[in-house]
Amino acid sequence: MNIVVSKRAGLIALILASSLRAQPNTTARFEVASIKPIDPNAATHRSGLSIYPGGRVEIPSTTLKGMVVTAFGVSYWQLSGGEPWMEKEQYDVEAKPAANLQPPVANLRHGLFDIADERLRQMLQAMLIERFHLKFHRETKTGKVFLLQKKGSTQALIPTDDASIERNMPGSPRESSVGFAGGKWNIFNTSMTQLAKFATDNVLHVPVIDRTELPGYFNHRQTTVLDASEIDYSDASGPFMLFLQEMGLKLTPDKGPVETFVIDSAEKPTAN
Repeated sequence: MNIVVSKRAGLIALILASSLRAQPNTTARFEVASIKPIDPNAATHRSGLSIYPGGRVEIPSTTLKGMVVTAFGVSYWQLSGGEPWMEKEQYDVEAKPAANLQPPVANLRHGLFDIADERLRQMLQAMLIERFHLKFHRETKTGKVFLLQKKGSTQALIPTDDASIERNMPGSPRESSVGFAGGKWNIFNTSMTQLAKFATDNVLHVPVIDRTELPGYFNHRQTTVLDASEIDYSDASGPFMLFLQEMGLKLTPDKGPVETFVIDSAEKPTAN
């Protein structure tokens, strides 16, 4: 009986938590936000976001669904609903907080499509709700997940911080990256949480939860030389698993919450 009650209580808590997460903190807002449609016939489009001192954010060549991924920290494969234009029509977005924002935005770390600072994500959420009239809900079920864990020595991971980046790469943005080129994986200025998110988004397409308990940010370039016959660029999971082993990490299958972000409705953006 106690077990049944506990499971019910846990399910209720999960539903309530999901409901709460569906309501973003819209009190955090950008002071200025420009959303400009891109000419589909333009020759080139730049991609990937940038964050500048003070919290100014630039997101070029992005779609509404791309902005949802960045603002709410979900993966593209988690999105459901919406209309075709939401993943086809592209926009150049530039937004900045108030100059007198207190405390000022200090965390400028970001990836190509993710933002580390929670307040900036909340501002982007508010912008989507106000300018695109975005309405959504979240659905959660139990499914397959992976745990990113330590397997052995992690000495191959080279710690980084803002000071070391500035010494070695003066003026470099606080961008994190995980990449695969020339048959080798590498991470630059990347946290274990970001590595788990990358695996979630691009490799496994199921939730990967960081359980390494390794704080901070790291660099590492894969040293294993792969024979050309071992490299399948359409399925990088094999080389990626070798990369994790080289860093003293592993992925353990488990069961856990799998969330779907459902777009109920949205409209093309209001004028600047």
